[in-house]
Amino acid sequence: TVDPLPTAPTVTNLSVCKDDTPIAWGVLLMLQHASLVTTATGGTGSPTTPTYSTNTATTITRWVAQQNSTTGCIGPRVQITITVHPLPVAPSITNISYCIGQTANPLSATATTGNTLRWYTSATGGTASTTAPTPSTAAAGTTSYWVSQINTATGCEGPRAQIDVEVLTLPNPPGTSNLSVCFG
Repeated sequence: TVDPLPTAPTVTNLSVCKDDTPIAWGVLLMLQHASLVTTATGGTGSPTTPTYSTNTATTITRWVAQQNSTTGCIGPRVQITITVHPLPVAPSITNISYCIGQTANPLSATATTGNTLRWYTSATGGTASTTAPTPSTAAAGTTSYWVSQINTATGCEGPRAQIDVEVLTLPNPPGTSNLSVCFG
């Protein structure tokens, strides 16, 4: 008996960011009786679902084929690729000082080419804004803001840089007293 080969699987390549949570290849493939190999030809397939590491920016290529669990026949291999993109570096920032009541300007940072800025009011979590905040100078003290950059092509967001805005109290006015002046 000549058994037919299983059809080639339909796969989806994946792009992720460095340090994302690793995903098992099997979750990505959603195939039963899949066989993963590391070469386009030859090699030994494995039904075990491996995971990939996102610790390093790299491209991981494997080949997958469907295997008929009854006949053992293995169909044609299809390449599947996971690209782990690098994260942008933290943007360049400068801390700022204002006097109480002074008119403040929106904060600024420098994004590298291909990236845009995201502003936060907390070191982690929170909601990003693409509009730079304008700090309040109504009260003395230090307020921290955070900014990161996101790569517009990959969607990967880098670490946050902290910007401290210090609002200084005004000095006391100099003491004055009435003076007598003699002309003569």
